Amino acid sequence: MAQRIVIDPVTRIEGHAKITIQLDDAGEVADAHFHVTQVRGFEKFVEGRPFHEMPSLMARICGICPVSHLVASAKACDELLAVEIPETATKLRQILNLAQMIQSHALSFFYLSSPDLLLGMDEVPEKRSLFGVAEADPVLARDGVRLRQIGQTIIELLGGKRIHPGWVVPGGVNAPLSEDARDAMLAMIPEGLDIARRTLEWYRTVLPYFEDEIATFANVKTLFMGLTNAENTLEFYDGPVRIINGTGEVIADQLSADHYTEFLQEAVEPWSFLKTPFYRPMGYPDGVYRVGPLARLNIVGRCGTPRADEYLGLFREQDTQSSFHYHTARLIEIMYGLEKVGMLLREPDILSKRTRAVAEPNRSWGVGISEAPRGTLLHHYEIDDNGLITRANLIIATGNNNYAMDRGVYEVAKRYVRGGSLNDGMLNRVESIIRAFDPCLASFNPRGRPDAHAGRNSHAKRRSRRGAQAMILVIGYGSTLRTDDAIGHVVAHALDERYSASDVQIITAAQLMPEHAAPISRADHVIFIDANAELPVGQVRIAPVAAADSRAALTHHAAPESLLRSAGLLYGRRPSAQIISIGAESFAFGLSLSPTLRAQVPEIVARADAVVDAVLHAPGGTAAV
Repeated sequence: MAQRIVIDPVTRIEGHAKITIQLDDAGEVADAHFHVTQVRGFEKFVEGRPFHEMPSLMARICGICPVSHLVASAKACDELLAVEIPETATKLRQILNLAQMIQSHALSFFYLSSPDLLLGMDEVPEKRSLFGVAEADPVLARDGVRLRQIGQTIIELLGGKRIHPGWVVPGGVNAPLSEDARDAMLAMIPEGLDIARRTLEWYRTVLPYFEDEIATFANVKTLFMGLTNAENTLEFYDGPVRIINGTGEVIADQLSADHYTEFLQEAVEPWSFLKTPFYRPMGYPDGVYRVGPLARLNIVGRCGTPRADEYLGLFREQDTQSSFHYHTARLIEIMYGLEKVGMLLREPDILSKRTRAVAEPNRSWGVGISEAPRGTLLHHYEIDDNGLITRANLIIATGNNNYAMDRGVYEVAKRYVRGGSLNDGMLNRVESIIRAFDPCLASFNPRGRPDAHAGRNSHAKRRSRRGAQAMILVIGYGSTLRTDDAIGHVVAHALDERYSASDVQIITAAQLMPEHAAPISRADHVIFIDANAELPVGQVRIAPVAAADSRAALTHHAAPESLLRSAGLLYGRRPSAQIISIGAESFAFGLSLSPTLRAQVPEIVARADAVVDAVLHAPGGTAAV
């Protein structure tokens, strides 16, 4: 009897999607599709906005790779201004874009795919997460957390914050690089290179175990597309477009993004909201192509940095058509990115104060193109005489791979799925083809500005009490764009005004993530602060937190219990902890707390203050295990 299998949601990817597999009467795969089930709408709702807002607005498309949209958008706006931006600004944008690639690739490989690669495709779902990796191989998990942290820190040092920095603007960047920031970035490069080398060497020992998956993932044949340069090396920021076929033959070269409509067209399929671009002269589907790390390594002669070129040579000893090798390509690009960032930071003009060209609009349209972690990204804007957007068209990196992902699902399902003996390992292999492409289908909530008027007080910070035993870490978390969900931020910021940083460290975040395991391991006691929809508005509940495995299916975020466990697994130290849960009234979109909760902020802050004070003065302090 015919059967329909639905995998919803696809796990360990950025965003929301599902897979459907249709079995025939014999239990064999008759068809399968990858469905993107959300609509973003950015191309429409930016109409009527001033063009200079576009970089910051378009960065909100994604919380994983906001820098990619920031850069492509700013380049389109540069064209609207008809200016050549200062050379130093170009180099600083390049560094930012490469740092984005490093942190995003680290997220993809370590957080999302390494559970399959280390533990195996047939491992039970409860173990297939970064926490399972941490238990099986703490060094690998710790390296992944640190590598992503290096990329994020470079973004923060340049742009002021890790997610949605507003530093890249039409005409350049809005502030030069300081000497201290440059030195801090350079100091991280050697450690990052060691991690990249160690991971590449480990991964080479793993690949032989996946020969069947590698062969199956190679069944989809497409063209490859990406940016190039005069040196025929990896290019992430600017350059003409090159398209090659599966044998390496150049199909088209030196294509200008300004004329993209002459060589690219988009098709729409009924099973997905995601458009499918293709090479127009060859038609659809013959002209479909792949982009991203695998494509970039296939279209160039060399990477352009010594260590990355060494591993590129080894990479080319195997079949570079298989989409399974996106993982290897990602690691090689991390190596390249770290080496290239180091080279750019050592440029003699990198600290120049000339970082922005200022002008009024001088063109009615502009196209910006760059390489995002997932592939070639294009922004096209048109404006009226007042500089307002009349049309926006975006070709998103993930969209370029839509056809290859969809047909990849079919090929993998056809190879592994059998209706008469269905098991989780079969379905996980189908999902794993999507993870290889690392699609970015949605964004995190961006971290907003904390409520500036709630929870503030007039008394100054208390003097340091280092005579006490405990070093306390306070983590206030929640979305600052969803009214009362921001209460964790509000209380944390109020405590920050009351205590010395030598006693109490304050962190605020949109959500808890595995990266928080490192600062947690350095604390004696951790206090989590979060909104709670089940408690009456303003009610405060204080409870201990014990280390445990949350069994979360996704690893972009974590629970307090999981973070405590990870701190012990990864860093050998697990502090005591409490969580302060605060009853919330509303989680609707909004930048301010609800009036009911706002009125109770002073009392809530006083309760939290008492908790911190009690820990600081506890007899004998607190203990980490």
